[in-house]
Amino acid sequence: MADAIGLAALVLAALLSRWIFPHDLQDPLLWAIGIAVLAGSALHFWHKDDDFRKYVSEPSDCVGLATVSVFLGGVSFLVDAAIGSSFGSPHSLIEAAEHAGSPFGFPLTLFLCPGLTLLAISSYMRNLFLRQIP
Repeated sequence: MADAIGLAALVLAALLSRWIFPHDLQDPLLWAIGIAVLAGSALHFWHKDDDFRKYVSEPSDCVGLATVSVFLGGVSFLVDAAIGSSFGSPHSLIEAAEHAGSPFGFPLTLFLCPGLTLLAISSYMRNLFLRQIP
């Protein structure tokens, strides 16, 4: 049951985060693939990865992970936008970040935030449920 609650929180948070992204990044197929990858990753981390469970075993740890992932995602985005805007005059910061030219640039940003952030939020909800079980 804890996994179902964590996965439901992950899907809900992912769908809510769609409102943040511009319309050209809202392809439903890409979002479905992204949610499926996040769900598989979450199940792996919750059950198979001892290091992840050791560091994110309490709800407060999950809040810390979410905070750090948002901060690092923001820093990564600003670096990508700065590099991308130095190549020309993009129409927006997101276009500049997408065209930074690094293989780890924008995908790394998306991994950190929202990817790792969504994983932390779903882990938080799962851990809250697990704490309620006697």
